[in-house]
Amino acid sequence: MHELVREGARKVVHLASLSIPVVYITYGRETTLAFLVYCLVGFLVAEFVRIELGVRIPFFHIIAREKEAECVGAEVYFTLGALVAVAAYTKAVACAVILMASLGDMAASLVGQAIRGPRLYGDKTVAGASGELVMDLLAVTVLGAVVPEVALPAAVVFAMAITATIVETLVERINDNLAVPVIAGLIGNLVLGVPLG
Repeated sequence: MHELVREGARKVVHLASLSIPVVYITYGRETTLAFLVYCLVGFLVAEFVRIELGVRIPFFHIIAREKEAECVGAEVYFTLGALVAVAAYTKAVACAVILMASLGDMAASLVGQAIRGPRLYGDKTVAGASGELVMDLLAVTVLGAVVPEVALPAAVVFAMAITATIVETLVERINDNLAVPVIAGLIGNLVLGVPLG
């Protein structure tokens, strides 16, 4: 039961990250970058207190995975990935990869745990990877339909979703919360033919 509570708390954090595209769409790039920098500083201070000083911080000790007990948590990597996306990619690509990193990762985890099946790589399953791909495609398509200013061509969405799913599935030693938005966003910008920055 304790692990179920921890996983639920991690999913709440994933959903909270949806505030980033909302801030970007509503207030623009500069405000979003400032917001992310403040979040990053706050997370780094909390991680310093947690790791270096050994203080058990409410909520952080619940969401930290066992492998993160003595190292920086996923929230730092996610914030860094979002910072890179907002700083280097178009608004549409940045919003898309943040959704993919958040909702796609969550879908992969939930579907992979609910539907046991053949493994693709390590502990990643066909069902989990399929769940991520479907969620990535669906989330970005719906976002584009609701907010036309961040709509992307179907080919770009597909290329990014495939990239995000492959990265999520194959990357083990680099935190996927950083790798997915950086790599899938790069592919999105390249397919769009837009220079970085």
